[in-house]
Amino acid sequence: MVARWPQVVQQLSNEKITLGMYLAEGRLLALQGDALEIGFPPEYALHQDVLAENANTRLIEKTCAAVFGRSLRVRLRRVSAEKTPAAPAAGAAVRENEDVVREFLERSRDEFDATIITDDE
Repeated sequence: MVARWPQVVQQLSNEKITLGMYLAEGRLLALQGDALEIGFPPEYALHQDVLAENANTRLIEKTCAAVFGRSLRVRLRRVSAEKTPAAPAAGAAVRENEDVVREFLERSRDEFDATIITDDE
């Protein structure tokens, strides 16, 4: 399960990049029956809240079913940072998606003669 978790993040990112990036901040905590528990430290409360919206949770469950070959119910919960296991290798998928986003922004800037505003500005 842990070894294929990056696939879940990647496939979700392919469908909705923001959701994939948010899910990458979660940590697999447990699989109990058909319930997959994912924990989010307090600093990622917004990520958890967005992913907990019904349509987003259904999309995560659909993606998990495609990757793991069985239906799973997703449970999201807040956990303390020190009790959260390290993230599986989903970070590489997120970095790859950041490159895709950066390339998209640069092409959009060129095509529409736009200005990209960063947090530094």
